[in-house]
Amino acid sequence: MDYTIYVETMEGVRLGQVDFESISAVLRWRAPGTYKVILSDISEIDLRGKRLRICRGDKTVISGPITAVTEIWDGFMSSFTVTGKDDLALLETRLITPVPGGPPYTASSHHVVSGPLESVIHTYVAAHAGPDAIASRQIAGLMMGTDYGRGVSLETRARFVSLFKCIEGLAAIENFGLSMSEMTFRVLAPRHTEYTLSADLQNLLSFECVRSAPDANYFFVGGSGDGAARVITEVGRAESIAFWGKREGFLDQRDVSNTDELLRTAESQLAYISEANISFSGLATLDEVSLGDQIRVIYKGVMYEETIESMNLLVDSIGEVLTISNRQRTAGTFDAMKNMNDRLRFLEAVK
Repeated sequence: MDYTIYVETMEGVRLGQVDFESISAVLRWRAPGTYKVILSDISEIDLRGKRLRICRGDKTVISGPITAVTEIWDGFMSSFTVTGKDDLALLETRLITPVPGGPPYTASSHHVVSGPLESVIHTYVAAHAGPDAIASRQIAGLMMGTDYGRGVSLETRARFVSLFKCIEGLAAIENFGLSMSEMTFRVLAPRHTEYTLSADLQNLLSFECVRSAPDANYFFVGGSGDGAARVITEVGRAESIAFWGKREGFLDQRDVSNTDELLRTAESQLAYISEANISFSGLATLDEVSLGDQIRVIYKGVMYEETIESMNLLVDSIGEVLTISNRQRTAGTFDAMKNMNDRLRFLEAVK
C-alpha cells in the first residue's frame, strides 16, 4: 500500500507533499497518537508551525501538529526527523473552568453536566474548546461529530482540571474511544470482530496474564454533611476479599445525600475490579483491524476477548509492519481519577 505525507497549515490548508525514508507511528484508542518521520530533504517547505497528514492510499492514518524538527548530519549528508502528535493532543491545551463563559467564575463552583456518558463528553469539549466556547478558547477548525447519546447516565462536576484528562477518564467507563480525525471530535464505541491472535496462527507475539491485588475492594463512600453528621455508605466485593483480604478505599461524593446514589457509586468502582489483567501484542494489517476492535486472543486453549487500544506502525522501503496490543486495564475510574482529588466527581446512575 502506498503512503503519502502532506504538509498543511494548522487550519488544514494543504501546502505540499514531502518524500520520506521511513514512518513510525503509535495510534491509540483514547489518547493522542504520535508520529516520527525521517525525511531526506525539507528545503522547499518551512515546517515550523505546520502539521503533517500521513495517508495510506486515500485514507488518513494520522494527522496533527509538528512538535519538533531535528536535522542530523553524518559527515556526508543530512536527514531530518519530524515528530508530532495527532489532533486529539490539542484538547490537552484546555482546562474545564467552573463557568464556561467566564470570567468571572463566581456564578458556579463547578461546571456540572448530566446525561448519557457520550453526551457529557461532547458537552465538555464543545463548551471548553469547540464551537460553544468563548472565542478566545475555541480551537481553530474544531468541529463536533454526532452525539448518539450512548453510555451510562451520570452527573459530573469539574473545576479547573484538564479537559482531556476529564474526558479520557469518562470514556474509560464504557471503554469508548476518542478521535479528532479530520478535526472532528468523535466518541467511538468498540466493534466486535472475528480477528484472532494465537500461537498456532503465528501472529501472537506476546501474552501476559497478571493476577494482582486491587488497590481497593471495599469502599467507604462519603456523602453530604460534615464530621460525625456526614452520610457514609460502605460496600465490598466478597470474591476479591476472599482472595486478597480486605483492602479499603474512600470515595468522596460530598455533594450527594441519597444513599442509593452513594451505593451505586461504590458498586460501579467494584465492577471494574479484574482478577486477571491481560496484556498482549500481535501482528495484523490495517486492512484487517482498526483501533477499538474487539478481537479474540487464544493462549493455551483459553480464549480472551480483548480490545485493540494501541497500534505501532512502521513503514520503510521494505514494506509495512503493524503491531497491535492492548494496554493493561486499571480498576476503572477510581484509579484513573483518584489523583484529581475532589475537583472532579462522577455520580453514576443505572444504565
